[in-house]
Amino acid sequence: LFPSPGEDEASGSPEDAATHATVLPPTPPDPLPVVVLYPAEGHFARVGELVRRAVTDVQWTGPAAPVRWLPLGLPAGTAGLEAWLADQIPDGALVVRAPMDTTLEAIVARAAAARGAPVAHLLPVQRAEAGPPPASSATAPVPLLGAWPLELRALFEAAAAQGARKVAVLLPEGQLPAASLARDEAARFDLEVTEVLGYGPRETAFAEQAQRIAANRPDAVLLVGRAAEVRLAAPAVLLAGSRTARGRRQHRRAPTAPAEPWSPTWLIPSAAWRPDQLGEHLRPLLGALVAHRLDAEALAQLETRHRRHTGQRPRSAYLYQVAAALQCLQQAAATPLLRASSSPPATAVARACAPRPEHYLVLRLCEREGQPALCPLQPTPTDRRD
Repeated sequence: LFPSPGEDEASGSPEDAATHATVLPPTPPDPLPVVVLYPAEGHFARVGELVRRAVTDVQWTGPAAPVRWLPLGLPAGTAGLEAWLADQIPDGALVVRAPMDTTLEAIVARAAAARGAPVAHLLPVQRAEAGPPPASSATAPVPLLGAWPLELRALFEAAAAQGARKVAVLLPEGQLPAASLARDEAARFDLEVTEVLGYGPRETAFAEQAQRIAANRPDAVLLVGRAAEVRLAAPAVLLAGSRTARGRRQHRRAPTAPAEPWSPTWLIPSAAWRPDQLGEHLRPLLGALVAHRLDAEALAQLETRHRRHTGQRPRSAYLYQVAAALQCLQQAAATPLLRASSSPPATAVARACAPRPEHYLVLRLCEREGQPALCPLQPTPTDRRD
């Protein structure tokens, strides 16, 4: 394997040289520049700070290029800002934009276009929206955050795999027009939607909705809302179910017969809240299925880093969403196949991280060391012991 002492290493045949050349490691692609722009002042300043915090917490390391994040103000004159911003965007970069003032948004779009850089945005997605724009709109900003139909698809698939056949839907009244999306996604997995019920912004009792859901005793209940609404609706439904069971038992004139147990599988889209916001109402929701774009290990690592930097757990669910998008960009930017695609590398990376069904994981609401958490769908030995 090695030349004899005094033998010239360059004396091998051309075939030997070609063989040695083929085993050399390939040259890694140039780092893909990623520029994250966020507002540092004005109405969206707090959202901009969350984006900056997510960039720090995700810790862009490894083969992907470090992220450059730029705070943007809105000076009295904007002519100089556009030229300055164009100078800050490297060739071949991907521009990621946080929510910002429409004036800044237009400046970012023009500066990115001047450098030929695609733009991906971190705008919160409305529940009724279907997700990413069609692929034909090559110049449209690419959304990186979640899409409700894809969350529903992941949840309904997991519920059907656990044997569910009937599902009820409870969501805010303002999102009732999106109920057809829930029916369409449920039909993919032969799930029957028994009820679609809405609730008002000041609803606290959920008595009528709970009674109607419990009367049909569905296998699963899709709960859509903020933590303050989810943690009140679930106990109300369970209480109505127990009353219904007692009524059936009394109707049968068998007061000593046990009540029929009924505990539906809760299906909860991910983005509206964090598990620790459930407080003392966690117990009725343990075991709920939650759709997320980060797996349980990535969530735990994100919270650990955030706690180390700030001394507390993340306070905003938006930070989780942004972190998932940034983590996807980091991984996609290091994928040679994407870098070698026919599209410009930055465009290919952005489109690869637009929400897709395969991006969504289904996690389980659990309790670890007395604290709510999101765990893998299949319980681990540690979860069982806890």
